[in-house]
Amino acid sequence: MTNWISRIARRVANKCIADQCDKDGCSVRTDQLPSDQLIIDLDCHETERHHGRNRCDYLIVAEDGRSSWVFPVELKSGRFQASSVVKQIQAGADQAKVLVPFRNSMNLVPILAHGSKHRINRKEFEYFGRQLIRLFGMKKKVIVVRCGDDLRKRI
Repeated sequence: MTNWISRIARRVANKCIADQCDKDGCSVRTDQLPSDQLIIDLDCHETERHHGRNRCDYLIVAEDGRSSWVFPVELKSGRFQASSVVKQIQAGADQAKVLVPFRNSMNLVPILAHGSKHRINRKEFEYFGRQLIRLFGMKKKVIVVRCGDDLRKRI
């Protein structure tokens, strides 16, 4: 584990560190991301206590020596409201401000993974296209993927 990832891990209770991103029948693959990575379960009780109610499911940080990435990830296997998802992902980025030391090489990759049973309508896609997630001066649109997708394709 790199120094940057280790510093983040020390700020998180051990039981809030996950092996994978998987909730309620929806997951995203992280095995092809750089091996220096940390998956933080933001629904973990200790994390919840410190950061309020609104949050996304996971915060993933990864690094390959040249670049680093911060992924606030929300998993939805059923129906959802786009405005609620944006608030959850922004809350995850806000938690990253507390947990993740800034780096010039940092990239923000906000993710919504959704199940195949729920089709996102054009209005929801347009909403995601207008909303920007903010972290340390970066502004990025939510990237919508399917449950089971490989996050490596997004970096």
